[in-house]
This record gives sequence, C-alpha cells and structure tokens, in this order.
Amino acid sequence: MSDYTIDEHLTDEHANLTTINNNGDSGSSLWKPEQEDILKKWADKALCYKTMHTKSIKKYWCLNAWFNIPVIILSTLTGTGNFAQGSFNESYASTLILLIGAANLLSAILGTISQYINVAGTLEGHRFANISWDKYARGIQVELGKVRSDRVKDPVMYIKKCQEEFDRLIEISPHFSNDVIEWFTKLINTGEFIEHKQLFGVCCYEWFCLPCGFRGCKKSNCCNTDNDLKENKKKVFKSIWNEIELPEILGRIKPTTIVREDNGSYVNEDNKYRISNV
Repeated sequence: MSDYTIDEHLTDEHANLTTINNNGDSGSSLWKPEQEDILKKWADKALCYKTMHTKSIKKYWCLNAWFNIPVIILSTLTGTGNFAQGSFNESYASTLILLIGAANLLSAILGTISQYINVAGTLEGHRFANISWDKYARGIQVELGKVRSDRVKDPVMYIKKCQEEFDRLIEISPHFSNDVIEWFTKLINTGEFIEHKQLFGVCCYEWFCLPCGFRGCKKSNCCNTDNDLKENKKKVFKSIWNEIELPEILGRIKPTTIVREDNGSYVNEDNKYRISNV
C-alpha cells in the first residue's frame, strides 16, 4: 500500500512539472507578430517625441536665459545705483533717477512676460517629458529585444499597460512649437540638423543662443565641400527613417491597419477609409 502511494505521488509530481513546463512554453507562443508590431510603433513614436522634447529643452533653456539674465543684470545695476546716488553730481541726479526707474520698469516687464508665458514651467515640462518618453521607449525596446520565451508571459496585459502609459504621457507632455516640428521634419528629410548650416550652431547651446528659435544667418556655400558625402548620408538616413513609425503630429497620417484572423493566420489590411496626408 505504501509503495503504491509513493508511485502515485511521483506520478502526480511529474504531471505537475509537465503542466508547469507546458504553461511556460505556452507563454512564449502567446506573442503574435501583430502585437510586436504595435509595440514597435509605440516605441518608434516615443523616440520621435523624445527627440523633439530634447530640442524643445534647448529652445526654452535659451528663452529662459534671455528673460532671466537681463533681469539679473538690471536688478544688480539698479541696486548699485540706488546706493551710489549720493556720490554723483547733483546735476546728474535727475537723469540717474530716470535711468534707475526705466531699468526697474524693464526688469518688471521681462519678469511679468516670463511668468505669463511660463517659460520656466514649459522648460521643466519638456525635461520631464523627455525623460519619461526615453524610459518608455527603452522599456519596450528591451522587451522586444528578448526572445519570445524570455518575455513577459501575458502580452495582452503588457500591451494594455503600455497603452495606458502612452496615453498618460501624451496628456502630460507640453505642446511642440512650429519651429521644433519644422526642425524634426527637416531632420527626417535630409538627415541633417538645421543648425549645422547656421553661424550659431548646436555648440551655442552651452555658451550663446538666440531667442525665439532664431538661428542666425546662413553659412557661406564655400564651406560645403563634402556634397557627395552629404548626399550619401541623406540616402542612408532616409532608408532608416522609412522603417520608423512617425507620430501624427508631423502631418504624416497613415491609414488605420486592420488585422483579421483567417484560418489561424493573421492578415494585415489597410483601412479603406484613408486620410490624406497634410
């Protein structure tokens, strides 16, 4: 009787291990190509948003500097002028008072405008969105970079979680200005940063920049001696961008894809209700 009980127990353990192994194997088979395609598109769009937020950070950092640095300088000068009024000749006293008053007025105007358009808040919003989109894209890239057997066992819940996070990031992300969208479109079409053709390039971000998206005068054409290299770079860059799903904010709207299951195989079909590109 005891031998029979031991054999029965071993048989049950073997059945449980078989069930666990089957469940582990079935987890990898739950992943389908259309699910990977959805995640790939979201990761591509997240990288595009991350790139545009990075550009917006540089723009609003520059704009914030142009608002705050003059206020700091004017406040310092007016404070020094108030203490030094007694050392000036009485004939210059009225002029000095007018200059100090004008500097205080200009400083107040700059500070009020900066608070009204919320330059510092927008800068912080783009910085936070840049980090969040980068983390979101990197998480999907890591998951898709694994073999199917090593991924999460429930792709449906994972996609739902990614969709909720994508919607949340869209809601909290600041809007992009037209010059940032123009810059990113130029990057897609040519593979070059617009600033590379300007006198004030990307390096000016650390030392000097022009406000309101102004990029300065264009460089002379005599500096462009590697046209063949640039053309090859454009071709390679465009071939890469053709594989990337671009966000709709760029105006490149694609028709909705419908996935139908036919005899166990999935077929992608374009929606007949097409939307023309803007």
